[in-house]
Amino acid sequence: MHKIPWWWMAILVTACVGTSPETTDLPGNAPGPDTFRDTAADLPSDDPCVPGPLSVPVPGTWAQVQVREAIVNSPSLQDVHRTYTTLSLWEISVEGSALAVRSTACAVESDSPESPVKTVIPLALVQSIPPQDLSVAIEAQGNGRRLVQDRHVEVRGAVLAHPDTDPLPTDPEDPAVVDQDRDGHPGVTVLLTGLMDGAVYVVQRIWTQLEGCSTASGEFVGEVLWGEDQVVLGSDNPVLVMQSVITPVPGAGRFRMRPVPPGSDCDYLRNHRQEVFGE
Repeated sequence: MHKIPWWWMAILVTACVGTSPETTDLPGNAPGPDTFRDTAADLPSDDPCVPGPLSVPVPGTWAQVQVREAIVNSPSLQDVHRTYTTLSLWEISVEGSALAVRSTACAVESDSPESPVKTVIPLALVQSIPPQDLSVAIEAQGNGRRLVQDRHVEVRGAVLAHPDTDPLPTDPEDPAVVDQDRDGHPGVTVLLTGLMDGAVYVVQRIWTQLEGCSTASGEFVGEVLWGEDQVVLGSDNPVLVMQSVITPVPGAGRFRMRPVPPGSDCDYLRNHRQEVFGE
């Protein structure tokens, strides 16, 4: 069988599914995916972390960064290791005896050093993601706090009656498919730049589950469990229409969150990222 050159394999793998749910570039001198590795990655996945005293109240606005690593593969093509770094805001309030948590996606970095193609999701897609209401418990443990976010499922580019279990549509004419980012194409659009430019139209299902603890520095750190399914509906370049699989790297998902001033929005977080996380 004729072998495909390594750089062509990297293009195809990255083009088809080498993206995170809402990938975009963070402005300025934003740190790379390794910035938060030491803070959150060392937390054991099979043993609760030991919380430190939390010096700030929990209700309020919090900035969160998630780092997730995955192997992206396509049939008969070379696997690609990809790291996703997601930036978001959490609004935490108290409703009765429970917490109400609403998460807003602000930006995501995507990094695959071995791939010659850069993957970008336009800001229009990020802004089209509705705020997500999460089921979160933050309870006292020792002299600190423990945070647990239940499994949360989100579908992008389609509306499903049962988001957790319904199959993702494969036909762009399926009535379940929506033009979420309002760019005139089905699903959501992922852009590719580098050795090959193009746009890929996809639907995605992403789930996340968090568990972590407070620290004496006034933040939460912990582990992210996650998964992602994606279907390519089409492309402006037929070569890029290829289904791929995203497999999370076990134990490589982690998060960190710190309080920010009330009323902070995504523009504030993107512009003050280094200040917020003390870099």
